[in-house]
Amino acid sequence: MKTYNQFLSESKRVKSLPSSMVRDYKKRASSEIKGGGSIDINSRIPTISITMSNGEKYFFQEHEAQKLLDEVPDNIDPEDFILAQAQNW
Repeated sequence: MKTYNQFLSESKRVKSLPSSMVRDYKKRASSEIKGGGSIDINSRIPTISITMSNGEKYFFQEHEAQKLLDEVPDNIDPEDFILAQAQNW
């Protein structure tokens, strides 16, 4: 099975993830939220505010936020995808 990074190297934007990866990302995001993490996405400006369960915080706005949103595959919620990805930053 390919990793997400392998998918990214094959194309600029992955249109959809395999169902097993979607389940994994949702599980990771859910665990982060249960541990006290959160994510807030405002797509109008856009802005993304992330607080990790360990207290680390990230904030993206305008072009940086839009770049993150553009990377989200079609078959997963942006909140789940970005929060799961943030665990590796």
